[in-house]
Amino acid sequence: MKRIIIPATAILLLTASCATQRTAPIKVNVVKTSSLTNATTGAVVYHLPQTVLRVEVEVEKAIMKAGPFYRYSERLLNISDVVMEDGEEWRIKSLKVIPIGRTNYSQSYAIQMTGPGSAQNVLLNNEGVLCGINLPDNICTDVPSAKYEHEQELQSADVNFNGVPKLEKLLKQTSTAAMAEEAANYIYKIRKRRSKIFSANYAVLPPDGLSLELTKAEMDSLESEFIELFTGKKEVMTIKRVFEYVPDRVNPESSVLFRFSTKSGIVDRMDLSGAPIYIEVKTLVTPELPNQETKKEDNTNGLYYCNPGKAAVRLVDRNILMFEEELDIAQFGQILSMPAALLGRKQVQIELSPVTGAVKKITVND
Repeated sequence: MKRIIIPATAILLLTASCATQRTAPIKVNVVKTSSLTNATTGAVVYHLPQTVLRVEVEVEKAIMKAGPFYRYSERLLNISDVVMEDGEEWRIKSLKVIPIGRTNYSQSYAIQMTGPGSAQNVLLNNEGVLCGINLPDNICTDVPSAKYEHEQELQSADVNFNGVPKLEKLLKQTSTAAMAEEAANYIYKIRKRRSKIFSANYAVLPPDGLSLELTKAEMDSLESEFIELFTGKKEVMTIKRVFEYVPDRVNPESSVLFRFSTKSGIVDRMDLSGAPIYIEVKTLVTPELPNQETKKEDNTNGLYYCNPGKAAVRLVDRNILMFEEELDIAQFGQILSMPAALLGRKQVQIELSPVTGAVKKITVND
């Protein structure tokens, strides 16, 4: 068996000459469903995709809590880098733009045919978008739902110092300054005891290496808890959000995708407390319609597919460029039809992109 692989760029070389070399009682015609009274009768219906830009945003929220003794941190512990007031800080950690294919209901087609041709084995994804002809099921991946699988809402965290052991000497003090001094003295005691253990200056030492490590870890944790009374606490959480944007060829101007505030994180597009994050989609290349020569008496159409256009996609935070990439966009291109005789062949495999609608590969097995 001879196997011929035809790249997508050479698809239109398969003209009506394919039919003249092999005569078969098979007739295929693809029409728009809007022209039919009942598109489901004796036909296979498929849709072309429209390219949707799926923007995945990962933001980080930091909750700061000032320690009760922050004013005395430099004098008693020689530490100057401390949290001085309670608050929140947000930042955008990462941005990703992933093109996906959603159903373009204005581009719905019905494959009508007589005889056992290739068009009987049509592969569609979960949204009814055409993935190919005579291909295995695993070649076509389902379109993700509009909700991001890792999208989550942040729960309000209670950052406090309740876990710090309550020392009797510390609680007996009558002023904040005296309490801070007692807490600092306890930190120095911990350091001194740890130093003596590891220099073997105690008469009774932990019996083995594991016990020694556990003792050290416990003392380190206790020291850290007391130091936080001076330096404060900072708890960091991450949230992932998703936005979907449909590029419009008629009106490709930039628009506000979402707004972002360093104090509140991602806010609604109408919330002026946040700075706008713009998405810009600019057409770069509009594909030219290739010269398709067909016989006048042949009024049948082959498989409709998309020749996508290329666009520059940018995400901009005011004047700061955050993302830029060139992507193929289905709705920025043109709808073409391949020769109808091609679908009449039994051993033809056609693979199309469910994201852009473009032909990826045609394989003819003779």
